[in-house]
Amino acid sequence: GSVGILAKTNKGTIENCYVKDGKLVSKTGGSLGGLVYQNDYKGIITKSYVSGGIISTEYNYATSIGGLAATNRNEISECYSTAELKASPAKWVGGLVGWLYSGEITDCYTMGSVNAKELSGGFVGRMDSDTKITNCYSLNNVSVTTDGNAFVGKMRDGGGSITNSYYNSEMKLPESTSEVSGVVAKDNDSLKAVDLGSKWTKKQDINSGYPYLKNLSEPTDLVPAKLITVQVMIANYDEDKYEFSKRKGPIDVDVQTVNPTVEDVLVASKDEIPYKWT
Repeated sequence: GSVGILAKTNKGTIENCYVKDGKLVSKTGGSLGGLVYQNDYKGIITKSYVSGGIISTEYNYATSIGGLAATNRNEISECYSTAELKASPAKWVGGLVGWLYSGEITDCYTMGSVNAKELSGGFVGRMDSDTKITNCYSLNNVSVTTDGNAFVGKMRDGGGSITNSYYNSEMKLPESTSEVSGVVAKDNDSLKAVDLGSKWTKKQDINSGYPYLKNLSEPTDLVPAKLITVQVMIANYDEDKYEFSKRKGPIDVDVQTVNPTVEDVLVASKDEIPYKWT
């Protein structure tokens, strides 16, 4: 069914809440949200965030998957998500909200990734009419098979109104990305300089220099995955002589991940150094 990590449906107020390094995986369908499945008609989500983690579906007909909320019907403000959305069979996938059904999103941002099948975007997957997005930006890598967009994937019936909002043009983006009224493409330096209003601040050494929200704790910079080369050598150990003897290597092993572990090195080198867990 449809779920969120913190709650399924919000009909009240969620304030000063967060999910850190969560993992939400569905194999049988349903809509997924990093914080909630649905922010309902009277629901308010403010000053809350999803930091890191993975939201994933393997169901071929999945719809409405969001880094913060799968669907929004009322108000979301002063929130962000840095979740990784792995939803390659799904549509209406958005870095913050999957389906903006009604209501508004104000003073929010996303810094993660979106992978989807169709009609998906870096910030919102689907945006219906009579909705609003104001003072927001997306810093997401976006990979969508068909009809993807850097900011909003699908504007239904013309969509709602978007004001003073941006996306980073230097990220990986769909070729189908097109202009959306109220959304401006900015390169790295230009996005760091935008004026998003009184709820925001910026420091060069916080959030990689990009704007962040005053009323939330200072975000920890995401450490990008980097390619490193590790030299590995296999040796036998003689317990009687207290000596090592070289068996194989050294060989160069390339690893590309965040904070690589010994397991990551073993996985990357399994063709040259066969092993099994015991």
